[in-house]
Amino acid sequence: MIIKKTILTFLFFANALVFSQDIHWSQYMQNPIFLNPGLTGNFDGNFRFVANGRWQWKSVTVPYQTINITADSRGLGLPNLGLGVMFFYDVAGDSKLSTIEFMVSGAYSLNLSKDSVHRIMPGIQFGLNYRQIDYANLKFDSQYNGFYYDPAIANGEIFPTMKKANFNLNVGVVYTWEVNARKKVNVGVSLHNITKPDQSFFQVKQIRREFRTTIFAEGQFRVADKWDVLPSLYFGAQGKYLEIIFGGWGRYILKQEKGEYMGLFAGVWYRALDAGSIGVGFEWNTLWAGLTYDLNFSKLTVASNARGGIEFSLRYILKYHKPKNVLYRICPEYI
Repeated sequence: MIIKKTILTFLFFANALVFSQDIHWSQYMQNPIFLNPGLTGNFDGNFRFVANGRWQWKSVTVPYQTINITADSRGLGLPNLGLGVMFFYDVAGDSKLSTIEFMVSGAYSLNLSKDSVHRIMPGIQFGLNYRQIDYANLKFDSQYNGFYYDPAIANGEIFPTMKKANFNLNVGVVYTWEVNARKKVNVGVSLHNITKPDQSFFQVKQIRREFRTTIFAEGQFRVADKWDVLPSLYFGAQGKYLEIIFGGWGRYILKQEKGEYMGLFAGVWYRALDAGSIGVGFEWNTLWAGLTYDLNFSKLTVASNARGGIEFSLRYILKYHKPKNVLYRICPEYI
């Protein structure tokens, strides 16, 4: 009975966490295409490559591992068109419940003023979501022989399927106010899981992936010659679950000369009623690297000892510099 109750409790919480909520990121602003499709192509350059990784709950159970890789372009085909792709992989628990998602994104930038200070970018994202589970490592009370757990005994369970594939659709819009590189604001809203894909591995019951609505705001402001602040706010709602994160980075410019830039970042955030995050980052020209660590404040602290998850982000922006069209004066032959 103890084993059975443990399994039922695990499955109950796994169902609540896995089927009702999407993955969350502490460095949400460093994962733009995942955050909002309208951010596709919203950068200074031609191509942007981003990688994000997160490992959490190692101190409590089998670690949850998440990897996200995106690539997007700006002005490929049309000057104001942004195109991108996203690959997402997540695995969790003893059953190695894994999610693989491949999405294609598109956004179009519309200038609201002649000087391009005010812009709005609607975006759309669609693709396939694939989920798989492995029951081999799960234990059941029927495998208890009266003295100890015996994996050689059949569990007596019948599982209809171990794989599931669905189509998914997300939309979003972003407003940008940018005076210069050190004075700008982004605000966006997006709706995810519009198709409400069925996540259940059982054919007799559907478990829909709930709509996820997100609102974010971020800014960058100069406070001194070499100091900037980058505050941000995130609000997410999915079914009965709410997520609110606020905080930001502080940046110190180590070097800013013609063709050479280096910046050092430090940040802190608070996820309401759940955790806090601290982070450091480094930027060199168009290369970014960031690292954050979550400190758990929720009721799970008894098991986690305040330890949460570690998360990293990498970004590289490729810029094409057009050669200057230098005109030379042709000297007459008699000179």
